[in-house]
Amino acid sequence: MVRQNKVFYKDVEIRFYDCDAAKNARVSTLMRYIADISGIDYSHKGYSHDWLLQQNMAFLISRCHVKIHTMPIADQKLTFATWERGTKGALALRDFDVYDEDGNIVVSSSSAWILVNPKTRHILRPSEFTGEMDVLADKSPGCSPAKKIKLPEMKMVGKRKIVYSDIDGNGHVYNANYLDIAMDFLPATQQKRMVKDFMINFNHEAKLGQEIEVFVNVSDEVCFVEGRIGDTGCFCCELKF
Repeated sequence: MVRQNKVFYKDVEIRFYDCDAAKNARVSTLMRYIADISGIDYSHKGYSHDWLLQQNMAFLISRCHVKIHTMPIADQKLTFATWERGTKGALALRDFDVYDEDGNIVVSSSSAWILVNPKTRHILRPSEFTGEMDVLADKSPGCSPAKKIKLPEMKMVGKRKIVYSDIDGNGHVYNANYLDIAMDFLPATQQKRMVKDFMINFNHEAKLGQEIEVFVNVSDEVCFVEGRIGDTGCFCCELKF
């Protein structure tokens, strides 16, 4: 781990268990590293999860866009580079470029986070953050910003109960697990294809014992998946192949 010019670098190795049947990294694996390294960066600066909780604060990811230039594979060594790009309204912006051992960018990501009070679940203004953001406003990743997904007409295809292994330390479904849920409900023909780009919105938390109704819209080039709890949208994602 190292920080240079407000950019935090973390080396990782894609393991066998991070991959699908074709030994390609799961999209959920990429999401996990993005979320995890964001937290590691803040811990490195002195703003650990425990420190944030003591301040009655927690950062929750709201939107994420990931462009896959070259899909990572099992046993591949990568370097994640991440930086803060500032704020936009209630959102704190964080970007990534991921490099292989030859210095080529294999994955790029743009993410947007909300600051919340973990007890009340009320959204806080970024200006209420008591730490310091190392902003690189003019540095952009190799992908477009994360945005709100516009869904087409969707068809319900099944239900998914939230179980113990879905839940993280914030008491709700861990963000990357939603991508596993999305992939599980796609047709087998799409599951076997390579994802080259995905966007996901986290709209409302799901908790232990709740049941998500899953809706999809599938075409050759792009698939949309949405999870709803009753009339409330929980998550939605757009996957391009």
